[in-house]
Amino acid sequence: MRATPGTRTTPALLVGLGITLTLLFPQQALAALSVTFDPPAASPGTEVTVTTIGDGAAVGAKGSQLRLYIAPSTGADDTPIDVASLIPVGILTVDEAGNGRGELRVPQTAPGVHDVYLQCEPCAQFSAGRTLLPVGVLEVLPDSDAKVPIASVGGVLAVAILLGIGLIAVATKAQERPAKR
Repeated sequence: MRATPGTRTTPALLVGLGITLTLLFPQQALAALSVTFDPPAASPGTEVTVTTIGDGAAVGAKGSQLRLYIAPSTGADDTPIDVASLIPVGILTVDEAGNGRGELRVPQTAPGVHDVYLQCEPCAQFSAGRTLLPVGVLEVLPDSDAKVPIASVGGVLAVAILLGIGLIAVATKAQERPAKR
């Protein structure tokens, strides 16, 4: 990479910048465990596969089974977690290589963006002492199994039957009338 005249990029400057950012934002630097969701959006009752991003991303929790939780998103990284709003949804199993994989079932909850959290006691040493870590965002879709109320189905059926009877009556009367000449 060629520096423009009057500027100098050195490895020491980049290392210094990295250290400064780590000191200013320790939670972001230490709690970088993230997951992917397949599918990335799902309706209540759907099984979603959860996989850690990066080879050995959860190496500090090798051989652990970690609980997954979901809560409506606050939209802000620094908002404290309302533990009462957390809904347990599944387990992430971390293998001996530090790779996590699991399943979660989307609960009956309001559609919209939801944060997914991981309860990880072994992760505390890497995440400024925190054991409940935000690991991703899942979009909850409207319930695809929403039931149509029987009353509305019955009402539509009754109207259709009456309309059909009326059409048959009109057609029958039309055939009974003598043709005018």
